[in-house]
Formats: sequence, structure tokens, C-alpha cells
Amino acid sequence: MSITTEEIRSTVTRYLAQRPQEAEHLAPLTRVLIRGADLTSRREFDGGH
Repeated sequence: MSITTEEIRSTVTRYLAQRPQEAEHLAPLTRVLIRGADLTSRREFDGGH
């Protein structure tokens, strides 16, 4: 069973809730999640696989 984009989104959200100072560092990943990219797809190269 592989990880889903929703699991990645949830993990990043929980992480940033505890470490808000990391928001700028994770901004590229956050933007891609907001855009709705499928980060687990091998066809996704903008911030993903």
C-alpha cells in the first residue's frame, strides 16, 4: 500500500501546526498540495515524485 497525497497533506499540516517556523521552507510543497497535484504519481515532476 502506497502513501496518498491526502496523507502527505495531513502530515504536512500537522507538522506545520507544531513547527510554524518551517512554513517558508515547506512553501514549495504546500503550493503543490494546494494546486491539487498528485504527488505520488511518477508523472508529477513539479514538487512531486
